[in-house]
Amino acid sequence: MKRRYQPELDGLRGLAVALVVLFHLGFSWMPGGYVGVSLFFTLSGYLISRLLLDEFDAEGSVGFGRFYARRARRLLPAAQVLLILVVVARVAGEFEYVEGLSAELWGALAQVANWVHLAGASSYAALFEGSVVSVSPVAHFWSLAIEEQFYLVWPVSLVALARTATRRGVALWRIVLVAFVVSAVITPLIGVWWGRDAVYWATPARLGELLAGAVLATWQRDRVRAGRGLPLDMTTWGWPALAAVLAAAVTWPSGSGPGFAGWFPVFAVASTVLVASLLVPGVLARAFAARPLAWLGRISYGLYLVHWPVFLVLRRHGWELDQPVGALVAVALAVLLAQASFVVLERPVREARWDGRRTGVLAVTALAVTAVAISLMPPTRSLLGGKTAAMEAASIRTVEEGSLVPLVTTASSSVSTSSGAPSVLPTSTDPSSVAGVTLALPDAPPRAVRILVVGDSTAFAMGRGLATWAVAHPDHAAVDVLWAQGLGFVLDGRITTFDGASFVARSAEVVRTEMPALIERLQPDVVVMMSTVDDVADREWTPAEGPLAPTDPRFGARLRSQYRAATRIALDAGAPRVVWVVAPVPANDFSTADLNVRESHLAVHAAIREVAASVPGVSVAEMDEWLTAAGHATNDEWRPDGTHLSEQAAVWLAEDWFGPWLVRESLRPLP
Repeated sequence: MKRRYQPELDGLRGLAVALVVLFHLGFSWMPGGYVGVSLFFTLSGYLISRLLLDEFDAEGSVGFGRFYARRARRLLPAAQVLLILVVVARVAGEFEYVEGLSAELWGALAQVANWVHLAGASSYAALFEGSVVSVSPVAHFWSLAIEEQFYLVWPVSLVALARTATRRGVALWRIVLVAFVVSAVITPLIGVWWGRDAVYWATPARLGELLAGAVLATWQRDRVRAGRGLPLDMTTWGWPALAAVLAAAVTWPSGSGPGFAGWFPVFAVASTVLVASLLVPGVLARAFAARPLAWLGRISYGLYLVHWPVFLVLRRHGWELDQPVGALVAVALAVLLAQASFVVLERPVREARWDGRRTGVLAVTALAVTAVAISLMPPTRSLLGGKTAAMEAASIRTVEEGSLVPLVTTASSSVSTSSGAPSVLPTSTDPSSVAGVTLALPDAPPRAVRILVVGDSTAFAMGRGLATWAVAHPDHAAVDVLWAQGLGFVLDGRITTFDGASFVARSAEVVRTEMPALIERLQPDVVVMMSTVDDVADREWTPAEGPLAPTDPRFGARLRSQYRAATRIALDAGAPRVVWVVAPVPANDFSTADLNVRESHLAVHAAIREVAASVPGVSVAEMDEWLTAAGHATNDEWRPDGTHLSEQAAVWLAEDWFGPWLVRESLRPLP
């Protein structure tokens, strides 16, 4: 049974994809645009169920082979081409730091991308925090995987339910409604059992949104069979339903809130009412049938596929997509590619008169070609990665307490200042010249300087390069790194702009317990402390004060107090010298706005300098100043994500400046 074309439903697709695109552009006023995916789910559940029931009622059965052939012709061509283009982009040098990209591509190919995300302990919120260079260009395939998994099992299930309902004289829509209610109840429980990421990505948790559409399709079918049709007053509820959809899009937060607490089935009720209101004539149906919106809906599948990798590449090359010019360029490029895909690929394949056998052969061939491409793709790596072989080789060798040969602590005019803190640059240099900010390595000391780096992931990235340098200069240095993700040295207060409770607790454990124990065991000559992000976040200590920024004098006083306390812990544990690193101000754009405030970073820098000037045995390494003087502060090759040093850049930093600087500083007389 061939149904008439309904442009208003294409218009609904257009709205759904527009919400997703606006969300992925990063506009602050569209934090919940991901609900567009939920709208897609409900519309798909309705349309697929309606098509299956039409065939079942007309012929008494469903040709499953024909159904899957139609799905293959509709979905596979554009998806396979995109996956191959991602591989081509990787060969051309893009997506180098997307850890596990190969696994994500295999997951997209096998339509299990959502489970790959969950197995990798990834977080949807993390896609919009930190660096674009680490985000997968096929991360959005999770929703396509859920739909494909639904398409795989629902046709057989629906036919079985329809036959059962007929045999027992029960309304089919009531059975499907029960399934929806059960799914809606289970969804929040999945969050309790497996966490909020499972609520977002697990197929059982998102099944309710698809079943909501199926409830409408079966209810509509049962009413038509009973000769009653659809009640016209459903249009009355269309506008409130649309308002509810738009309200969720502009109010639900991106990484928390109702969407991650199991509320999507409730949202699906509004989506279902909206779909139902478009099935009968009315002002709302005419609005959604408008040509621009209906056209956008027709290319929505291709637009959904291409917009995400296009946005990532543009962001990687400096475009700010939440600004008017960047947004226009990004959307125009994505729409152009989607229209080309629709005209050249999607529509011709979908309208081809191939039988099921030929469709199957071509589908298998396309999948095989894509699989070969993925197999031949160059590997990717994490920007941070794990402990390297160089770090193992550079590690400090433990010795009996008191048996270390003393370092010769002779003064050097090129590494001291009147304040007792070392200078970032040698005297009489040209800061604009990279060569001018290069420090020469002094003669080897009586033994290797023992260096312990303590800090967050930026400290790890820096320490990794320092260790590689130490392997090349074993007579000068040995290096160990103690780090934790999100480690800071402010060990109390509540971070107010993101969920940082676990970071604060872990930081306290490292600084108060693990660091002094490691100092006592390794007997380092210098402890290097470095943190870039978490100590910059707004915090609240008391409700009366409310959230404070580092620029607030009250925050600043606590910052200095806690930095002195952390310094004292290291010195009391036996470290003769502490070096605080003035970390480079991040050049990327964090989704948490307070982390982007340059003045807050400078306030932390000022606190570091004040503590160093007031505590004997403490120095400052002005890394931020050095990177700026050397011309590397905004160099993508040095900091691909705008925050962490690349592995090679960390080696260059150690070779050109930080390694020699630390050796010289360790040889400088203590006060």
